[in-house]
Amino acid sequence: MKIVFPHSTIAAAIIAFGYAFVCDAATPKPAPIAWSTLKYAYAKAYTYNFESFGPGAKGLYAFGPLSGKQRGTVGMHPEIRNERQLTSSEAMHAMALVHQTEGGARVSKCAFPRHGVVFFDVKDQPLASVNVCFECGDILVWPKWDQKPSRTKTMHRAKFMERYEATMAHWTQFFQSMGNMPPDWTAAAVKPQEVAPTKDRPTLDTPAAPKP
Repeated sequence: MKIVFPHSTIAAAIIAFGYAFVCDAATPKPAPIAWSTLKYAYAKAYTYNFESFGPGAKGLYAFGPLSGKQRGTVGMHPEIRNERQLTSSEAMHAMALVHQTEGGARVSKCAFPRHGVVFFDVKDQPLASVNVCFECGDILVWPKWDQKPSRTKTMHRAKFMERYEATMAHWTQFFQSMGNMPPDWTAAAVKPQEVAPTKDRPTLDTPAAPKP
């Protein structure tokens, strides 16, 4: 049987489609996050992934793309172990370390970070994260670094690795200063714990600005 729609129904559908198209086009899209110009309100340090690497892993990022049943979505890691809000100087220090390696640094094929720093906006929404695997040495950032890699990173591997090793030493010191967030994740307390800010933590060494 041939179905014939009234002209009024067809016209209404066309108008509705056009209205939706115009509204969607007029709705401003959120600007992509750019590490080089990231404006954040505060940052937090986290430990997560307190499990062996395997098919049941929930994700590689404290904040970023998720795995498992939440694959295809972006959000905070569902199994945060410890967290601590950073002071403004600590947040700046973490951001400086991200710039040191121009975002992430992949030195292995088995990254499974358990330590991360997440940057938030004034509405408490996560913006970006840097994630460190002290077992394999990889540094992952989300979103990806937005600038063209320097010649040092792309053509002078030995020189970049010197910078990377110095940066990893800073990350080790950074998380050692966070309380219950030792680089050796097996040495951390079993129960989740929010580490309160203190004023007597050791002063962090300030990394030198990276050279092109």
